Amino acid sequence: MKRIIGIICFTVIIGFGFLTCDNNDLSKGTVHKGKDIAGNEYILTIYSSARNISAGDDYEFIIMNEEGDIIGVTSGEINNVLDNTYTLSDDVDVVIDGTEISSVVGEITLKDGTTFIVRTFPVVYLRANRWEGLHEGVKNWGEHYNTGYSIILDDIYSDSLDVFFPAGKNTMKLKVSGNASKEIKNFGVVLLYVWEHNPWEGAAIAGTASDTYKNIGPGDFEVEIDIIRWEERLISEFPDNGIVYVDFDNQLFNKKEGYPFHGHDYNEIIPDDMPNGAIYASIRNFTIEPVIE
Repeated sequence: MKRIIGIICFTVIIGFGFLTCDNNDLSKGTVHKGKDIAGNEYILTIYSSARNISAGDDYEFIIMNEEGDIIGVTSGEINNVLDNTYTLSDDVDVVIDGTEISSVVGEITLKDGTTFIVRTFPVVYLRANRWEGLHEGVKNWGEHYNTGYSIILDDIYSDSLDVFFPAGKNTMKLKVSGNASKEIKNFGVVLLYVWEHNPWEGAAIAGTASDTYKNIGPGDFEVEIDIIRWEERLISEFPDNGIVYVDFDNQLFNKKEGYPFHGHDYNEIIPDDMPNGAIYASIRNFTIEPVIE
């Protein structure tokens, strides 16, 4: 699951027809459907010869727009199964809740060679993420739960994105609301501008001020969070093909070698028996908007 983001010292180390299957019985295909908030429908058929879906099972994935026209089709083998998350062959993560698709995250490579960037779903999942790396030759490491590339800001906020950090302004207050499945401590937001997904290129443009992390949930919540601008450029100065992602983050700790008081440390860690990518919590019916003062 590559689309989980670690933040290192303010830097993101982040047609139709039958599917031909060699090993699995096509008669055992199960169909799962779901829609993003733009109205696109995702239809995933998994062909498994066993009771439980497992890595190596074949699938066909169809994407249709709001009018019912086919956007594209792809197929392959499931790479990994973790609880109810199924990672497809192009590292797209699909969450199946019961029989319905509740989340798809990633960039889908279609059979015609084009790519489709998945839009935002009504529910997002914070997943376990342990990370480490080097920044300017210094080791950084940390642990948190976060949503990664699940939320496209333009999907949930329709006004001009330039209201986020206009010229001469380095701080912004954001109002975030939604419904959390459980209590989430030290909740914050990171804004990412991505202009090339494969290979990945982008910039972390802003993140939560350390003293404004909030505790939210369980249930409905509404909080205001101060975020600090990390990237000097304005959103309008980035490449035109870019996408602004909103990463919901539950910070546990973030350390820098040689700097014992650097970053955030809430004296919490991910449980040892919880693998990276495992779902910690969900947030539904979320909104995010700048507070204009």
